[in-house]
Amino acid sequence: MKALWQAVSRATRDAVNEMYVTCDRIEMARGKINGEPPAPETYAAMLERVKFNAYLMGDRFKPGAKSQVLLKVKGGKRDFDVEVTPENGLLLTLRK
Repeated sequence: MKALWQAVSRATRDAVNEMYVTCDRIEMARGKINGEPPAPETYAAMLERVKFNAYLMGDRFKPGAKSQVLLKVKGGKRDFDVEVTPENGLLLTLRK
């Protein structure tokens, strides 16, 4: 649990927040975010934060699983639909 909370707290760094603010669609797969390789700790932190907030942990985190996640961004909030891809990546699409 301690490691999970550390990962979640690391996911609030400015670079990650900037991505939430500017992207309507975020793809996370094979260690890349929108096709770009971020720092490994940033990727891991985002993955854990999304899984934690979208209740996609454990057996429910499997291809085809869908949920919603509300991510806080610099005092604001953004609501995403989340889907687990066939490669066990994540696809986040901003809810309009």
